[in-house]
Parts: sequence; C-alpha cells; structure tokens
Amino acid sequence: MRQYRRDRVYVFDSEGAPAISHIGRFSFITADSYMYAVQPIGDLERDPDRTALPSFRCCPRALVLSCVHSPRSSGRPEIASDDAENRRRDLGNC
Repeated sequence: MRQYRRDRVYVFDSEGAPAISHIGRFSFITADSYMYAVQPIGDLERDPDRTALPSFRCCPRALVLSCVHSPRSSGRPEIASDDAENRRRDLGNC
C-alpha cells in the first residue's frame, strides 16, 4: 500500500554509492528527475509505506546542499564519460 505524508520530505539513503548509479532502480529515481543531496532537519523516520526499504526515510524538513542530477530534458548536455568525478563536476550545479 503506497502511503506518504505531505508534511514530510522523503529521503533516499544511497548508502555510500553514487546517487546517480540508482537512476532507473526505483520508480521515483528516473533520468527525468532532479536529485538533491540534502541535510535532514529534524528526526529521520521510517517511510510510512510499509513496503519501503529501510533506506527510504522521511523528515519534517531538509536543507538542499547540492543538486546531483538534473533531467536530460533540461537541455544540459549528456555526460560522455563514466568517470564518477566527471559526473560530480558536470552535474553538481543543476
């Protein structure tokens, strides 16, 4: 049963893996999505969806630290290299 609360920010912990390596793994992380690195404000709670993985969390608010991915449709050029450092540099400012 898909449940969510409108008064929460939903956070996915990539558990140390580069966030963009998760594109396409879940319905909410697609090539057409923005992804942000955030600092949670308030306590992290389990996602209220009982089917959610433990790495899916939520909190009352979050501070956006950086944009780690912007949609392909945004007009930004595709990244030719698979190098993680190039990804961070090229996608660091959405």
